[in-house]
Amino acid sequence: MEELQMIAFEMITTVGEAKTFYMRAVNLAKEGKMNEAEEAIGQGNAVFAKAHEHHFSCIQKEAEGEQLPFSILFLHAEDQLLSTEIMRDMAVQLIDVYRELKCLKGNRRMKNEKKRNPIIEKVMRITEKLSAEVHLRAVRDAFLLTIPFLVLSGFMTFIAYVLLAEDSIVYNAIPGNVSAAIISICGKTINGGQNILALLMVLLVSYNLAKYKKYHNPLMAALISLGALFIMMPDTLSYTPIGTNGMFVSLITALLVTEAFLALSKQDKLKLKISGNVPPAITESFNSMFVIIIIELLVAVLAFACNAISGMGVHDMINAVLQKPLVGVATTLPAFLCYFGFGQCLCYFFGIHPAGVINPIVEPALLVAINENNEAWLAGKEIPHIITLPFRDVYGTLGGIACTLGLLIAIFLVSKRSDVRSIAKLSLPVSVFNINEPVLFGLPIVFNPIMFVPFCFTTTIIYIVAYVATALGLVSRLVVYTTWSTPIFLSGYMASGGDFRNVILQVICLGIAVLTYLPFVKLLDRQQITSVQDDELTEEDLSF
Repeated sequence: MEELQMIAFEMITTVGEAKTFYMRAVNLAKEGKMNEAEEAIGQGNAVFAKAHEHHFSCIQKEAEGEQLPFSILFLHAEDQLLSTEIMRDMAVQLIDVYRELKCLKGNRRMKNEKKRNPIIEKVMRITEKLSAEVHLRAVRDAFLLTIPFLVLSGFMTFIAYVLLAEDSIVYNAIPGNVSAAIISICGKTINGGQNILALLMVLLVSYNLAKYKKYHNPLMAALISLGALFIMMPDTLSYTPIGTNGMFVSLITALLVTEAFLALSKQDKLKLKISGNVPPAITESFNSMFVIIIIELLVAVLAFACNAISGMGVHDMINAVLQKPLVGVATTLPAFLCYFGFGQCLCYFFGIHPAGVINPIVEPALLVAINENNEAWLAGKEIPHIITLPFRDVYGTLGGIACTLGLLIAIFLVSKRSDVRSIAKLSLPVSVFNINEPVLFGLPIVFNPIMFVPFCFTTTIIYIVAYVATALGLVSRLVVYTTWSTPIFLSGYMASGGDFRNVILQVICLGIAVLTYLPFVKLLDRQQITSVQDDELTEEDLSF
């Protein structure tokens, strides 16, 4: 009797372990890990075989005439053995089902990809090449690094010339010497940011370009570009050529000088080699000496020739020939709508971030435009431009690209889908700072045909409304730089130099976005029924 009880205990223990393996196999198959699921089945079978040996030994004893005593415990062990065997068979069947489901989903995914490949792949190839282009990447990353300086300068401008304007409440509430001190501090801060933007850009663009081209000492390239920029400057310096007005000169200098430096640095004949135990910094300096001399002298000769032939310095010539025409084109409504109204949203719809494609090309001109507006505003002159870099963000990125805060409001108003409303709730906190990646990829908007029309055309409509309102004088032209992450309404107030009418225009733009998105949110609700029907599997779907 004791021997039979020991056998029963061993059978119960082993079949329990086998059950664990079989359940693990089903869970792995559910996760799509078919190979691991098969391994778990094998491990379970190995353990189950031991319990089956005990079962077979008892049957053999009775067949040989040995009468085994009745035991409830042994009966329970046999019951567990039988149920485990059934569980094993069911686990094997379920793994096969999950395998077929995985194949079916893969086939459907492949069919969908095949449908969109002819169009999407062409777009993706072009944009990927542009995004990977080292010169655009260098300019893009340089702009990103200068954003803190521009944001700080924008806040200082707002404090000095809006909050502490001579007719303001704050100015009258504090002593004159205190306000004068604050304004002086703000002015010095602006000189350390916005007013030296050209210097920052020539260093950063040159450094990034050399780094992306795998040059071992990118700082040397940045220093040479900085020297070349100063060689081309007027004899009498001011903040004008080294601020945003010198943007295009800075970019051209950084790109051309860096390329020349990298090309000449590959020539061994131009390296001044030093023997002996010399610190690496000195060796690097002497290796680049002849290259530096050649480039700097060449830039100086070109600057002299430009002045002698045209009567203008390099800065004036580039500004007249390149900067002013580009700013003039970039600040027109048709061009602006092409690259920021429709083009930018189209990039996002296909999952392409425009920061590496559109922004490096267009943003320099729009940054110059906002600086010209700022200078005219401070001087009490007529504001020249309606469209500037903040114009894009103040009116067109309410909650994120394509004014998706309007989409979130539309969802809260009419959507009955719990999944869509949950995504909207999660997206709302970050949308205050105009970040909308959660709704772009969570709803999703990317590659979603239903959302194509409102996403790509809402911003275009809003920009037209904002442009017309500004042109008619219903709101102020934007004169202070604000970054894209500045919260809604605060951005309108700051960028306009403290005009609440621009805040009201933002409210109107947000209302337009809500009305535009509303019918398409309703279509999303209807899509839920259709998608459920499409996801139902038939025997025909599962046949291979």
